[in-house]
Amino acid sequence: MNVYIRTDDTGRLTAVADPGFHCGDGEIAVELPEGFASPVRDWVLKDGVLVHDPLPLPEPVPSVDDRIAVLEEENAHLKEALDMLLSGVTEVADGG
Repeated sequence: MNVYIRTDDTGRLTAVADPGFHCGDGEIAVELPEGFASPVRDWVLKDGVLVHDPLPLPEPVPSVDDRIAVLEEENAHLKEALDMLLSGVTEVADGG
């Protein structure tokens, strides 16, 4: 099936128009390969042929509880370091 597509600077698809429709400025007519499916961003135009090249999955976002636990741990380490620093300052101030 022939369709119109639009790509970004790397050849990755940004738009696909159904037959009889257009994508707008910069569109290219191509034959869809067998097995073509959404998401269209998983397809790249290489040497005039559409190639399935899925984008990598994003890193999972930590849950709020996990992030709070990390911040609490970092806070405990900072408090420990500050306590050590203050005890050293007090010792020097006392003439030690």
